[in-house]
Amino acid sequence: MGPWRAEGDYARDGSRKDLVGEFVKSKLKFVAIAAAALLLTGCSLAEKAGAAVVVGTERMSSSELAAEYQSVLDALPADSQGLGSPTQVNRTILQSYVYSVVVNAIGVEYGVVATDAQVAAERASLEEKYGKDGLLEVAAQGAIAPVAIDRTLRTSLTYRNVAEKLVPGGTTEEQDAAVGPKLIEFAKKLGVEIAPRYGQWNAENIVVEDLADGLSVSQAAILAAAQG
Repeated sequence: MGPWRAEGDYARDGSRKDLVGEFVKSKLKFVAIAAAALLLTGCSLAEKAGAAVVVGTERMSSSELAAEYQSVLDALPADSQGLGSPTQVNRTILQSYVYSVVVNAIGVEYGVVATDAQVAAERASLEEKYGKDGLLEVAAQGAIAPVAIDRTLRTSLTYRNVAEKLVPGGTTEEQDAAVGPKLIEFAKKLGVEIAPRYGQWNAENIVVEDLADGLSVSQAAILAAAQG
């Protein structure tokens, strides 16, 4: 089972449009599950200068975020219509990163974190099916940078392992319902902090949004961080 299908096998003869649709649909599902469950804190990052987000002891720096953003753009196919504003893309990257750390922590607790070998095998299978360049393009259209593909695969595989551990043989809905409370529990345990320059956390809607005063990451800030 591939990472951008919730269940079942890949379509053998789907068009690129169908392929991208499945990829983005699955990615958004993972992010949505996390967004619906994670209760993130909005603590200051003054003591963690340079961090875009901190999750427990894990962090993504502003320069790493900028690099992922730029590599997503670089990997998009020539006929792509784009992914939206820099702010939107960065929010997707940040929320996906938070989710990956939280899911990994749950996987560690239950002893079901996907191994390097499993991730490598999954990626090899995808590259054989779509080609190496094709995989990069499809991933980019889901706002996943080349460097983040393995991270996304590990998150996807670990999530399924956790779901199966909690509800063996259950339906997707049953398993998602069981994993949701664990996402809340572990997010609280870890603690999550988002740098104000990238927006603010809306606890009611569970999304990263613009600050009330209009401060948020801009394309200029992204490029400046990448160059710095």
